[in-house]
Amino acid sequence: MKIVSWDELIHGAQEATPSVATIGVFDGVHLGHRHLLHTMHSQWPELRRIVVTFSKSPKQIMRPQHYHGDISTLSQKLEKLEEAGADLCVLIDFSENFSKMAGENFIYSLMDFGAVQSFVVGWNFAFGHNLALQAKDLPALAAQSGASAVLVDAIYIDGKPVSSSLIRSCIMKGRTDQALAMLGYPYTLDLANYKIIRHKAGVQLVPADSLYLPIGPGCYPVQVLTRRSRYTALLTVNEHNNMSWTSPSEEAPVRIEFNGNIEICNQD
Repeated sequence: MKIVSWDELIHGAQEATPSVATIGVFDGVHLGHRHLLHTMHSQWPELRRIVVTFSKSPKQIMRPQHYHGDISTLSQKLEKLEEAGADLCVLIDFSENFSKMAGENFIYSLMDFGAVQSFVVGWNFAFGHNLALQAKDLPALAAQSGASAVLVDAIYIDGKPVSSSLIRSCIMKGRTDQALAMLGYPYTLDLANYKIIRHKAGVQLVPADSLYLPIGPGCYPVQVLTRRSRYTALLTVNEHNNMSWTSPSEEAPVRIEFNGNIEICNQD
């Protein structure tokens, strides 16, 4: 998968290859997101698949008081998008200035500079200044320039539509089993920016800043990944979102996979 910035796209850094595009934050790249990529491939297998997304959550910029953290880091998101079949990822550095772009101009730019002939978006997606352009308006707008658009229904699990917001809520409540069901893979912490403290009792992680999604306090069976191996551990999360476990390895941990526990054990 090739990665370009929005500025590189509109300044002609990409060859005008006929494309189909989807647009969104794609936090976690969950089952619903992958359904969008699957739809792109199944309906337009001959077209280049473009994912237009953001290097940071727009909510972090525009509504920080409602921002609790992301399910995945940017590197994790890009990795999962590539696994899902994206050919090109257009990364937007979202800002207040960018948020003022009209949704129609955003779509026209993708058609003009990305050679987008078709769009695939979620049925409830909204974009552009003040989120004024709704998904239901996209088919008619695209048709004006000879393009098309498909609105994809939500994926439901246990009667609830899969969404990044719901997954974040589950993680914050300690329901990593529900997060697993909606993500389609274990919720995974990238430890690149965590402070790692090693002591006789084991290993402790301390979030480096306030941008990490808090995990519900409790005990979790996990897989700890190092650069050369992995091992099973019981990880404890306290009310300050600090994490600790007993480690059989001297290698530095790089990722932690939450294995979908159903019950959270009581802490001492």
